[in-house]
Amino acid sequence: MSSRSATDAWADGVVAAAILGSGRRAAPELPEALGGPGPAADSGTRLLDAATVLAAVRSVGAPDDAPMDPAPILEPGPAPAPADTLAPPPPRARQLLELLHATPAPVPVAERDLLVRHWLERAAACEVRVPHDLLPTLLERARATPALRPPLRPVLDARGRWLAAQHPGWSAVLADDRAASAPTDGSAARPDPAAWPHLSAPARLALLLDLRASDAAAERAAAAELVASTWAHDPVGERADHLEALGATLAETDEPLLERALDDRSVRVRGLAQRLLDGLPTSRRARRMAERLAPLLSRSGILGRRLDVATPPDPDDAGVRDGLTPPPRGTSRHDWWLATLVAGAPLAVLTTASGVDEAATYQRLPDPLRDAVRRAALLRRDVDWARAVIAVEGRPSGLLPVLPPAERTQHLGSGLARCRGASDLRDLRDLLAALPVPTDPGVAREAVEALHRVPPARLVLPPDTVHHLRDALVDAPPTVLARLTDLVRTDLPETTGRTLSTALQLLSLRRSISEALR
Repeated sequence: MSSRSATDAWADGVVAAAILGSGRRAAPELPEALGGPGPAADSGTRLLDAATVLAAVRSVGAPDDAPMDPAPILEPGPAPAPADTLAPPPPRARQLLELLHATPAPVPVAERDLLVRHWLERAAACEVRVPHDLLPTLLERARATPALRPPLRPVLDARGRWLAAQHPGWSAVLADDRAASAPTDGSAARPDPAAWPHLSAPARLALLLDLRASDAAAERAAAAELVASTWAHDPVGERADHLEALGATLAETDEPLLERALDDRSVRVRGLAQRLLDGLPTSRRARRMAERLAPLLSRSGILGRRLDVATPPDPDDAGVRDGLTPPPRGTSRHDWWLATLVAGAPLAVLTTASGVDEAATYQRLPDPLRDAVRRAALLRRDVDWARAVIAVEGRPSGLLPVLPPAERTQHLGSGLARCRGASDLRDLRDLLAALPVPTDPGVAREAVEALHRVPPARLVLPPDTVHHLRDALVDAPPTVLARLTDLVRTDLPETTGRTLSTALQLLSLRRSISEALR
């Protein structure tokens, strides 16, 4: 008898036994297709067992009017998961990971992802795995947040990889793993220019950023080549976005594209290209700006110690193309055009005209030109001019990031110590924005103490500054975090108090994770 007819006959027998009663009709034994006879039991128990099996088969089997075939239902599933090789996390570490996925979460979503990533990285360093019952939660989070996939993969262990392979969405984590193991020579990593026109706008931006982050000069140059290949047909918004992506890591090889962008039909794109070219002192535009600026500079006075700056003439069409545009409302044309020339020309034009070094030249410049020098020094990462400006101003002037790390740390420590109250709040914000990530413990202590010296009601910090401070304090000693806790408990302005409180929560949880996964 076939498995189909045997199963149908068994089902009919179970129904008959249920109608007549097990005392009058014994329930038939399970056929081989359903597992075969079970252990010996009395007639009533055997009928109840058979009825349970029949109900389960019918609830997932064929329609009632179709012949019942349990074979597909009973096909073997995937092979069991292999044994794990990593140890489970310590109880305290497990509790913290559960807390990060509690409802409501202890921190906002963006900060929670940072903490989950830190937990996964610390777990990998300690060679422990994700708890089995949290595997679905983390795989689902990694499916929705690709940035969590690289740190999750090493701590999935055998069972986690087995589970991910059973789910189409979760298998993307493993797909990334397989892609990471593929050959990574320069030719394989370089994008195919033919694919560029067909990519979505977000995919294009991601590709540009990936190429500009490469150590290979050819790949960095390829980013500008890709943008140029579709420049004439791309929407204005995408053209501007592409220039901004390239501007994050500006290179001399970008000059041809930026020169082309000076003729763009969009005012926004032209202005962006002009500002980016300010960061390339060896470009053709820089030479053109130098040729316009040099005749306006002269020395006068006893021993030629005064630097005179003449009024620039009205620009021609070429000057307008290079950025000598009408000034904003309330700004004189003289100051606007001079500042544009100084920001765009090589700064050596100034020292050549003055005959003295950078610091002495800077002292002789009027304020509008000083602003232009500071902007150019920051864009070009010009260490000599940054040092000169800081020395003359006696304050960071936003240029500390340009200095070498050791020199920056020295300036940060002394500058923070000089911040004594609300009158120094502008300098304090500049110093906080220049903190390295992570920052030196001594500098971290000085930063928090400087915050305490500002009256709480006057301590207004932009959210971006607080976020940078949070990142800089990731390795700060517990005493520094305790002092930051004291500050949060004072009567701070609402926005500053809220952002500082969130930052402190993240720092405290991060430290707890680090201590639990040592």
